Amino acid sequence: MPEPDPSRQAGDCESLLRLMDAGRLGQVVSWSAMLSRYSTDPYERTQAHLFSVGALFGLGRTDTPGFADVFARARGAVERFPVPALVGEFHALAGAVAFGVGDVEDAMLHVVDGIRVTAQSRPSVTAAVAWFDLAWTAGELGMADEVDISLRHARESAARWGLPYEDAPMRLTAAVTADHRGDTDRCAVLLSELCADARRLAGELDRLAMADRVYFAYAAARYQLLGGDPGIDPRRLMPLGADQAANPYRGLIRVCLAISAGRAGEVLVALDEMAPVNLVHEVEILRLRSIALTSMGDPTGALAAERRAIRRFTEPWQNLRRLAARSRVDHAVLSEYAAAALTDPLTGLPNRRHLEERLAEISARREPAVVGLLDLDNFKAVNTEHGHLAGDAVLARIAAVVTSSLRKGDFLARYGGDEFVAVLADTSLAAAVEVEDRISVALARENWDELAPGTGVGISIGWAELTSWGPAAALAAADRAMYARKSARG
Repeated sequence: MPEPDPSRQAGDCESLLRLMDAGRLGQVVSWSAMLSRYSTDPYERTQAHLFSVGALFGLGRTDTPGFADVFARARGAVERFPVPALVGEFHALAGAVAFGVGDVEDAMLHVVDGIRVTAQSRPSVTAAVAWFDLAWTAGELGMADEVDISLRHARESAARWGLPYEDAPMRLTAAVTADHRGDTDRCAVLLSELCADARRLAGELDRLAMADRVYFAYAAARYQLLGGDPGIDPRRLMPLGADQAANPYRGLIRVCLAISAGRAGEVLVALDEMAPVNLVHEVEILRLRSIALTSMGDPTGALAAERRAIRRFTEPWQNLRRLAARSRVDHAVLSEYAAAALTDPLTGLPNRRHLEERLAEISARREPAVVGLLDLDNFKAVNTEHGHLAGDAVLARIAAVVTSSLRKGDFLARYGGDEFVAVLADTSLAAAVEVEDRISVALARENWDELAPGTGVGISIGWAELTSWGPAAALAAADRAMYARKSARG
């Protein structure tokens, strides 16, 4: 099965994404299970495994006997086909699952790893979904910096591919946590902004992911509870038949509507029976209980509920801040090791291992690309006459000059010794020759006598298309073309 363009999911996974956005999670579970079992396309099959995990999580079935097997199969699929965007999506889901069972530290590390690996992915719908889900998981954990990073990428991706995703979950979390801190005015402002967006989107609800509609609906219901006018009926935003039973705000919408309608006495039992899914949800349940008791004329009970809410809010957040600090240290360490593993220390370019990963990803997606093998002319004379320090300086300068001559989105790696490899995505051989001309002009402008007087520095380039034969064949063809060019010069 040919890989679709990056603006779409692989094969039938595009239908899975539509079902997921429509809130039809039960269908996603059955369809993705079949697809992950029978698809012959590794990209489609791996995506299907991830959809299975996401749908079961959305349905609240992570504690069922079969979920562990589904999760293990998804992990195995990603390990066998480690495309960065798919790995990032796995970390987003794994972090959400870990947080759901109370393993905050493991959840944070999944977010850190997910951001690191998704940053290596090419722009695609799959990467956009991963960024959104990483932002959501980071928001549940209170990792503000990681939310900002993920959301920035998510918004850029959404704009590029026209995705109907909003950042409502993260904004709603910010609003209710402001109220939990005692800043109800700030909460009201944030909820009002969400309500304004809900009104703006009211005419295109079918294009809005059902998960986002839940958060807009709760924003409207919660704003109404604070005495504001949302300007839209929360029930219009959140149809009762939507398959979002595990969403923590689904039941709270009914609670807010009942209190606003003067039926606060009806919700106390419901609030007592709710099982919190995370810290924010737990504190929000206590906060609503306090509001309900206040409306019933029970200030003593309301104060007790409020004090419990404050205690639950402040104590865990101290621990989260400690873990977040540790996570950022781990992030720095992980980034350092990752950079060391994938970067050539002399030139700062991606190394051969990084190149092989990039070529494997492009090849797996069957994207058109041209590979160029760049070999320095007379480099042995530089080392012989001026020493290896001068040779290293020439290599570093070459790397900088060639990099500045490439186009945005092109990739340059040090292949080894005095050889470099350029990967020009979505490019023809004719366009590659134009890039070569720019490189030649830039090299000719450099004063190489500053580094290696009298030896002369040149470069020979051979180009080859990345075809269905794979990266190794393309590199071999580029190598032959390069030596042919070098031989023709004599």
